[in-house]
Amino acid sequence: MAVNTRGRRMSEGIKLMIVRYFLLELSVEVIRRQGLYAFKRRWQSGKELRRTRKICNSAVKFKKIHLKFMDMWLAKNNELTTEMLKRKLFEIFGVNVSTSLIRKRRSELGWKTVVSKTCQLISKKNKLVRQSWCLDALNNKEDFRNVIFVDESTVEMSSSGRLFFHQPGSKVQKLCARRPNPKHAYTVHVLAGISYRGRTSICIFNGVMDSMVYQDILDKNFIPFVEERFPDGYRL
Repeated sequence: MAVNTRGRRMSEGIKLMIVRYFLLELSVEVIRRQGLYAFKRRWQSGKELRRTRKICNSAVKFKKIHLKFMDMWLAKNNELTTEMLKRKLFEIFGVNVSTSLIRKRRSELGWKTVVSKTCQLISKKNKLVRQSWCLDALNNKEDFRNVIFVDESTVEMSSSGRLFFHQPGSKVQKLCARRPNPKHAYTVHVLAGISYRGRTSICIFNGVMDSMVYQDILDKNFIPFVEERFPDGYRL
């Protein structure tokens, strides 16, 4: 009678049948063909039918103080990876745990992985100034109805993509291993304004903005817009 034990645990009846085969002094080849030779060796060493579970020592190594320090480190620097946390735990406490266990404990502490976009870095001094300005606007119930916001941006006229198309055998475009990129790409500057009453026209220029260039932009783009939309006054 062949017994299939793959993919599931053996029942108590099957285990008793194996012991019976062994007591009948059947050959090892017979038991091996039935896929039960491994259990025969376990039973011979311990005389037990149930499988003994391995004790995981990692749960004992991770104590409450380790979790408190992990939470403190992540609150101070939220870019710490599991490898960095593992290194810090080993250097300070002498605890060597796996990265998978660190990820599990970090999730239990409430830390989730978030993919964020980058933005312009603001100094601590400017953060306080901006916060004070925003609080003043809230206290004064500012609605910005007569305010025109003007800003300038720079655009590089170059392509830095890595995906391109090539037709094998075509002589129009040669397939190359590297795509050339200009060291100093051609740049243009874009200046425009927005408000509750509409937007100004867009001014595109290159070079350096000096006093003469700025006055010319105001004469051609800003002043006609103000005369049409803000005859009663405005704030810039």
